[in-house]
Amino acid sequence: MRKSILVAVFAAAAQAGVVFQDNFSTPGTTLDFSKWTTETGSASYFGRTQLEPWTTGGGQFIVGVEGAELALNTYNPTASPPGSSFYGTHGKTVNAFQPAANTAIRFTTRLRLTSLEPGIVYGIYLYGCAPGLCATQHDEIDIELVTNALQPGGGGLMAQLNRYANEGLGAGHGSMAALPAGFDPLAMHDWTIVWSLTRIDYLVDGVLLGSVFDYVPQGPMQVNENAWAPDTAWAAAYSAALQPAKSAAENQRFVALLRGVTVEEIAYPAPACSYQLGGASTTVAATGDIRKVNVSTGGGCGWQASSNAAWVTMVAGAAGSGSGAVRFRVDANGGGLRTAKLTVGGVDYAITQAAGGCSFNVAGPEVAPSASGGTFPVSVTASNSACQWMAAGAPASLVVVNGGPGNGGGTVSYSLPANSSGSPRPGYVTVGGQYWQVVQKGRPPQVFSDVPPGYLFFDSITLLQQNGISPGCGGGQYCPDAPMTRREMAAFLIRALMGESFSYPSEPYFTDVGTGDGYFRYIQKLREIGVTNGCTAARYCPDDTVTRGQMAAFVVRARLGVSYAEPFPYQQPPLFDDVKTGNVFFAYVQKLKELGITNGCTAVTYCVNDETTRGQMAVFVTRSLLAP
Repeated sequence: MRKSILVAVFAAAAQAGVVFQDNFSTPGTTLDFSKWTTETGSASYFGRTQLEPWTTGGGQFIVGVEGAELALNTYNPTASPPGSSFYGTHGKTVNAFQPAANTAIRFTTRLRLTSLEPGIVYGIYLYGCAPGLCATQHDEIDIELVTNALQPGGGGLMAQLNRYANEGLGAGHGSMAALPAGFDPLAMHDWTIVWSLTRIDYLVDGVLLGSVFDYVPQGPMQVNENAWAPDTAWAAAYSAALQPAKSAAENQRFVALLRGVTVEEIAYPAPACSYQLGGASTTVAATGDIRKVNVSTGGGCGWQASSNAAWVTMVAGAAGSGSGAVRFRVDANGGGLRTAKLTVGGVDYAITQAAGGCSFNVAGPEVAPSASGGTFPVSVTASNSACQWMAAGAPASLVVVNGGPGNGGGTVSYSLPANSSGSPRPGYVTVGGQYWQVVQKGRPPQVFSDVPPGYLFFDSITLLQQNGISPGCGGGQYCPDAPMTRREMAAFLIRALMGESFSYPSEPYFTDVGTGDGYFRYIQKLREIGVTNGCTAARYCPDDTVTRGQMAAFVVRARLGVSYAEPFPYQQPPLFDDVKTGNVFFAYVQKLKELGITNGCTAVTYCVNDETTRGQMAVFVTRSLLAP
């Protein structure tokens, strides 16, 4: 870190479990003195910044309703002469933390920038040194959010990672790390440092930014958070346009909101890691697609994903830790059938894309496969008898028996073992990019009084209840024939995507969904991730029913991970007679059919303007978000 380093004080070593936590829930003008302190004296000035002395009454560290304000003020009331320096904010924990031989310190900061004003650095770091030796012998691990590297249109957003191990001040051993695709620098993020005595991992929102194994600090360190403005010595972080103000009337205040700081001591080294993907292969239509493959592994097990073909690129999840998902884009194919490979955590995932000009349709038994298992056919038709295809399936229990290569029409078979569990088992077969979705029956108990085992949507409704997506409509019922409302749909989709643990903006997006609404958090999150932009510019219309056209848009965006403004590949020839190219939902309905999420309301129509029932929504959610 290119600045004068702050003096740290030794404190007691951390114990197992959560050893420090502050959610900044008590408003005031200072942090909690039992947990935090700051630098004073000569150590409180670096770059062009004087730190506010909030512990002595000469300054403030404001805690508001949205968290603690990690602020940089352009006016410094103590500057001499006026306008010669900034007024920054800093806090460091009273206690220091240190891993043992068989543990690691996991330090997480939840932070949201409210401005990208160039020339500011927000530091998230661990720091330690013995009194009197900080200039020559200090330990430090940094994540620094350099606003110059977070500017839109700058060729890729980056964060500065650095470390020092019992060494003097200077440049350290830093590098710039690329942030994940689609990263929003103004959203709330969890920034994490995992520090053991042999390794350091840097993560954002659980996605691995980098790991290092040399220059690893060994001594105890305190947690630090700060906001400051570098001088020209750190040219990459400096901005000549950002200058100190000479008076309070000219002051500008730039804030990052601290919503939480947690320090844990966790077991280390982690157990041996193994990785399992949600299938071994897939097929993609010639038009291309945005796909996702789930990754299952133990907590703390890091992984990276890579492609061996330029036409397959990572959209999200190129690196991660623990179970997660890799989202990737397959470009359109104007040539012959082609293959590629993803490698995730050392496990290969095969991709076969249909040749340009070739399209396929698949159809299987409409009756759900029985719990006793068996072998089942899927018929394949092709746009041309010369079109070659391959077939794939998931999960691992679904085995494609004769998956090609084939040409033109034909039949693919898949086998399922007996399912004696209490849960129906979703899966799919895909041929040339076209899906046939299946839900094998299990042996679950009846969970809703109005959804008996013989009911058409019994298996999908059961899966929704078992996965915490819907508790029903009340009184032990599900109300499968009731129309789906926009508020209920928001809850279904967000629970399917994220469960019940997720952050969301506190300021309402829509005038008709206030903070007191029971569905506020789900609707806020749905808007934040771009699945909806409301029914008007300012309203969400939470009590309106969801048409099948609207449902297609919501489900496809959630499935692909795209916003309402983002395009995605889809087949051009209309797949239903009642949804032509000029229909506002055309692309979504086309994609819904391609993914096997719908087969229409009849063999040739989709019924785009009909209401979506709660029973139908259970099927759509199961096929789009619960299938592997």
